[in-house]
Amino acid sequence: MRLLAYSKHLLPTIFLALAVLSSPGLVRGADGDVVVRVMPFEGSYRQGEEITVEVWVENVAQLYGADISLRFDPTRFSVLDADPIRPGVQITPSSSLLSPDMVIRREADNGSGQVWYAVTQLNPSAPVSGSGMLFSFRLQMKLAGLDVVRVESQQLATRDGDLIQANTRDARYWISVNGESPKIAIFSLVPVGH
Repeated sequence: MRLLAYSKHLLPTIFLALAVLSSPGLVRGADGDVVVRVMPFEGSYRQGEEITVEVWVENVAQLYGADISLRFDPTRFSVLDADPIRPGVQITPSSSLLSPDMVIRREADNGSGQVWYAVTQLNPSAPVSGSGMLFSFRLQMKLAGLDVVRVESQQLATRDGDLIQANTRDARYWISVNGESPKIAIFSLVPVGH
């Protein structure tokens, strides 16, 4: 019963946050192109090695909410749980740019190969401009080969709910038994970004 009562109070806030993330208009970024980027953007790693992956937004103006979805091959990568107390596989919000006043999603699905993060600021937080990390997660390397952690979708929104136009940059990682890079320029064969 308490959960139901809590949900009734939370629903109007969630609907407000979703309205911020839906987009009646389109806004251009600050100086230069706005980019949603996966970092590090490339590297060579050993099977079993763990790295911290960060998702950044660069050159943004008037940002108030974000909804980012990443895709990865679950046979090659596995996201490690940042908060074992909570159900599911959790990722880590960042406040280096956007204040995570209301986190709607912060989860990874190792079965389907998806990371999903949705957040909005709430009053009295002011819109933000510039560059900074939105969230991070620990990624474990599994099966040898080359693969991509791809930005599947992204929506950046202003306080008025207008979409901020942005480009994306994916990350590509080579996994091997010894962590050595391939002897050929294989990285150049995999397109990055959309």
